[in-house]
Amino acid sequence: MRNYFNAVKWEIILDIKEYLRYRIGLLMDFIIFTGTFIAVYFMGVNQGFVAFYNTNEAGGHVLVLIGYIFWQNASAALGYCVSSISSETSRGIFEVRLQSKYTMESILFFRLVVSCLIHLVTYAGILLFSNAVIGYSMKDIGVIILAILISLLSLVGMFGMGMVFASICICEKKVGSLVLVVQTMLLLVTNTLSPSRAPIIYLIPFTSGIDIVRDIYLGNEVSSSLFLVYLVVNVVWMAVGTLCFRYALRYEKKYGAFDNY
Repeated sequence: MRNYFNAVKWEIILDIKEYLRYRIGLLMDFIIFTGTFIAVYFMGVNQGFVAFYNTNEAGGHVLVLIGYIFWQNASAALGYCVSSISSETSRGIFEVRLQSKYTMESILFFRLVVSCLIHLVTYAGILLFSNAVIGYSMKDIGVIILAILISLLSLVGMFGMGMVFASICICEKKVGSLVLVVQTMLLLVTNTLSPSRAPIIYLIPFTSGIDIVRDIYLGNEVSSSLFLVYLVVNVVWMAVGTLCFRYALRYEKKYGAFDNY
């Protein structure tokens, strides 16, 4: 067990060093996510929340921000899984990693968590912009912090979803465009930018978490079944993603070659 955590620790240290070396990538993420939120703000998306939840305009903006925080973490997790596998395969080190006695998916998950924690800096721009335009109360700030914390659970399910796409990446190689389409769809068709309680959206790992935090913010009673759905959906996606990834590895070892890039 100690050896396992040492391996994870060194993977994390290497990831942090890489982020520090390529700060331009972190800066671009900051610009993209902050810019997207600013665009959403000026689209007047909050008006739908004002009407649906019978709240004021400032409250509508907070409800939008809650959804955006969950989507940002989910989108980052999905993209990270695919980009990591694609990068390591193209650099010729993926097969070497597979020789480790530790599973690729477990080490990748811990690296994902560290990546998301590092990317918390991207929230700074969003919060500074929002606070300058709206002005947050202490209650608002507390709920925003709560949203960030609760959204971390959805990394489990979004990691599983990411591993499904990483499995496709192993077999079909180039799936970056497909991932971008899915990330955009998750922004547009879930309850991120529009209020929705349609049961089908809760099959997506982060959507029930959004409604949990929104209910807390509005002072509504939070259904215990919603918490259960949030937990179960994330666990199921993790299981599905892990199974797909392991199957893709076996398939590629038997019929393909990792260096065909």
